[in-house]
Amino acid sequence: MWRFNMNKKDFDTFFRNFHFIGCAVRSSNIVYLLGRQLYESEEGGGSPEEPDVDKRVINIVLDRVGAGRYGQSTLADFGVCNISVQDYPKHHSVTIDYQGQVWGQGSGILGVEKSIGYDLENGPQRGGVIRVKKIGSHVYGVGARRSVCKRLGVGEWKAVWDGLPIPVVKRSVELNNFGFADIDGFDETDIYAVGGNGDVWQFDGNKWSQISFPTNQDLRNVCCGKDGRVYIAAQGGVTYRGRHDVWEKVSDACTAQWFKDMVWYQNKLWATNDYSIWCLGDKGFNEPDLPDFVRSSAGSMSEADGILLLAGMYGSSLYDGGKWVSLVDLVDLYKKYGA
Repeated sequence: MWRFNMNKKDFDTFFRNFHFIGCAVRSSNIVYLLGRQLYESEEGGGSPEEPDVDKRVINIVLDRVGAGRYGQSTLADFGVCNISVQDYPKHHSVTIDYQGQVWGQGSGILGVEKSIGYDLENGPQRGGVIRVKKIGSHVYGVGARRSVCKRLGVGEWKAVWDGLPIPVVKRSVELNNFGFADIDGFDETDIYAVGGNGDVWQFDGNKWSQISFPTNQDLRNVCCGKDGRVYIAAQGGVTYRGRHDVWEKVSDACTAQWFKDMVWYQNKLWATNDYSIWCLGDKGFNEPDLPDFVRSSAGSMSEADGILLLAGMYGSSLYDGGKWVSLVDLVDLYKKYGA
């Protein structure tokens, strides 16, 4: 089992003045945390523009002790970001902001890549990049106007929306009723994209088909479970389970907010946002009994290679299926080494 007793030098170099807004598991031995710089409110209580707030991609080698366990790159001028991992052509992290700026890191890849072009006719994206997720060996990004793009390799993307119409609306604001906030797949030939008011589509590797869905609630999350079923969550964590055109509600609301992440781990559906962590049971979502340092890591969640990773405002924790471990306890570190 890993041990993390961070010294002051490592804390100051890699983590001080940052909290976590995302995470990604590359393997059972390497994970990534996406940090966002803390800032003081401007005069009058205003906040800086998001691109003026630095982001940081921190890689952690879990079984390495001492020098080389942590690495980081600071990203300037990136807006609201998401992070994922891609296996092709080799394992590395991919961080993307809403405008389509891309940062690759890992396995010799390091730096800003060519941005994901915006074009309503040819793409690769036509509605910003709201969410990214690894499906198969590649990263997919989704956004408004039913935008879907696929990362083929470093600096190379293609549109995957052939057959996905842009809805005809009277006012552009009505496009918010459509389009995608999340994507997931059993593999690259069975992908589900969701968003807007009950807007659900399935991709078979060649064509998209619209799914008849039992609600017009604002959809934010989708997870393809290893039980062979698809889980889709709306505001408050109201969740539906099914596949193709057969669906059932499996949870009423459990939070006033949306989930940020929803993953399948150890035969359970897990979910989190900045306020808590949930597991889906027979009677809907419930908050499991977890150590305090785990609950303090609520915010973002990632799963791969037998590891469940959490990262949020106050720290990061991971679970190997047998025991929870505190990866970065920001509260404890500030107490130990000073604000």
